[in-house]
Amino acid sequence: MGGSMGGYFGTMVAGLEDRFATVVLTVTGAWPPEAATDGGVNRFGHTLNFAPRVSAPILMVNATGDGRELPEELFRAMPEPRKQVWYESDHYLPPSSVQ
Repeated sequence: MGGSMGGYFGTMVAGLEDRFATVVLTVTGAWPPEAATDGGVNRFGHTLNFAPRVSAPILMVNATGDGRELPEELFRAMPEPRKQVWYESDHYLPPSSVQ
Protein backbone atom coordinates (compact mmCIF):
# COMPACT_ATOMS: atom_id res chain seq x y z
CA MET A 1 0.00 0.00 0.00
CA GLY A 2 1.27 3.44 -0.84
CA GLY A 3 -0.15 6.93 -0.67
CA SER A 4 0.91 10.06 -2.51
CA MET A 5 4.65 9.63 -3.17
CA GLY A 6 4.25 6.12 -1.73
CA GLY A 7 1.78 5.46 -4.54
CA TYR A 8 4.42 6.56 -7.02
CA PHE A 9 6.96 4.13 -5.58
CA GLY A 10 4.26 1.50 -5.04
CA THR A 11 3.41 1.56 -8.73
CA MET A 12 7.05 1.09 -9.68
CA VAL A 13 7.68 -1.71 -7.17
CA ALA A 14 4.44 -3.52 -8.05
CA GLY A 15 5.36 -3.29 -11.73
CA LEU A 16 8.72 -4.93 -11.05
CA GLU A 17 7.71 -7.51 -8.43
CA ASP A 18 5.15 -10.27 -8.99
CA ARG A 19 4.84 -11.55 -5.39
CA PHE A 20 2.14 -9.10 -4.23
CA ALA A 21 -1.34 -10.46 -3.47
CA THR A 22 -2.90 -7.03 -4.06
CA VAL A 23 -1.85 -3.43 -4.62
CA VAL A 24 -3.54 -0.43 -2.95
CA LEU A 25 -2.59 3.07 -4.13
CA THR A 26 -4.05 6.23 -2.58
CA VAL A 27 -4.01 9.84 -3.77
CA THR A 28 -1.59 9.15 -6.58
CA GLY A 29 -1.58 9.27 -10.35
CA ALA A 30 0.45 9.28 -13.55
CA TRP A 31 3.62 10.94 -12.30
CA PRO A 32 5.72 12.95 -12.86
CA PRO A 33 3.44 15.11 -15.03
CA GLU A 34 6.38 17.17 -16.33
CA ALA A 35 7.98 14.10 -17.95
CA ALA A 36 6.79 15.15 -21.39
CA THR A 37 8.29 18.63 -21.10
CA ASP A 38 11.58 18.16 -19.24
CA GLY A 39 13.61 16.78 -22.12
CA GLY A 40 12.99 13.18 -21.10
CA VAL A 41 14.84 13.20 -17.77
CA ASN A 42 11.83 11.84 -15.88
CA ARG A 43 10.41 9.51 -18.52
CA PHE A 44 12.32 6.45 -17.31
CA GLY A 45 10.87 6.70 -13.81
CA HIS A 46 7.35 7.55 -14.94
CA THR A 47 4.58 5.48 -13.35
CA LEU A 48 3.05 4.83 -16.77
CA ASN A 49 6.08 2.68 -17.63
CA PHE A 50 5.39 0.39 -14.66
CA ALA A 51 1.59 0.39 -14.39
CA PRO A 52 0.90 -2.06 -17.25
CA ARG A 53 3.30 -4.57 -15.68
CA VAL A 54 1.45 -4.87 -12.34
CA SER A 55 0.34 -8.49 -11.95
CA ALA A 56 -1.77 -8.22 -8.76
CA PRO A 57 -5.33 -6.89 -8.38
CA ILE A 58 -5.27 -3.11 -7.95
CA LEU A 59 -7.34 -0.73 -5.81
CA MET A 60 -6.83 2.99 -6.36
CA VAL A 61 -8.38 5.38 -3.83
CA ASN A 62 -8.24 9.02 -4.88
CA ALA A 63 -9.51 12.41 -3.74
CA THR A 64 -11.60 14.65 -5.98
CA GLY A 65 -9.88 17.79 -4.66
CA ASP A 66 -6.54 16.40 -5.82
CA GLY A 67 -7.63 16.47 -9.46
CA ARG A 68 -8.86 13.66 -11.67
CA GLU A 69 -6.66 13.78 -14.76
CA LEU A 70 -3.46 12.13 -13.45
CA PRO A 71 -5.20 9.41 -11.37
CA GLU A 72 -7.49 8.53 -14.30
CA GLU A 73 -4.51 8.30 -16.65
CA LEU A 74 -2.67 5.93 -14.29
CA PHE A 75 -5.83 3.85 -13.72
CA ARG A 76 -6.36 3.39 -17.46
CA ALA A 77 -2.78 2.11 -17.79
CA MET A 78 -3.30 -0.55 -15.10
CA PRO A 79 -4.31 -4.09 -16.11
CA GLU A 80 -7.44 -5.86 -14.89
CA PRO A 81 -8.56 -6.65 -12.26
CA ARG A 82 -8.65 -3.08 -11.02
CA LYS A 83 -11.01 -0.75 -9.17
CA GLN A 84 -10.96 2.98 -8.53
CA VAL A 85 -12.79 4.73 -5.68
CA TRP A 86 -13.18 8.51 -5.33
CA TYR A 87 -13.66 10.48 -2.09
CA GLU A 88 -14.66 14.12 -1.68
CA SER A 89 -11.45 15.33 -0.06
CA ASP A 90 -8.18 17.11 -0.73
CA HIS A 91 -4.86 15.33 -1.22
CA TYR A 92 -5.17 13.86 2.28
CA LEU A 93 -7.73 11.13 2.95
CA PRO A 94 -8.84 11.32 6.60
CA PRO A 95 -8.86 7.79 8.08
CA SER A 96 -12.42 8.22 9.42
CA SER A 97 -13.76 8.87 5.88
CA VAL A 98 -12.08 5.90 4.19
CA GLN A 99 -13.98 2.75 5.11
